[in-house]
Amino acid sequence: MHVVPFTETECVHWILSETDKEYTLISLYNTMVELEERIEDAKPRKSSIEMGAITLDNVYKILQNFEKLYAIMNAKESH
Repeated sequence: MHVVPFTETECVHWILSETDKEYTLISLYNTMVELEERIEDAKPRKSSIEMGAITLDNVYKILQNFEKLYAIMNAKESH
């Protein structure tokens, strides 16, 4: 493979271009790490919210079927 020599101006431009690319990559990696940390921080909160939603769902179902539940309770009380 034959390498074409750079002029001094082209070499400086190339170095600056590569440096910009490196800083851009570093910035992207930093952003990725920050987002991964935020995701990990959010997982316990999500789990907690889901557990609360399940509890609310169960309460809602009990309220919907309260007449049936009350009839069973009264039947057990009368025996």
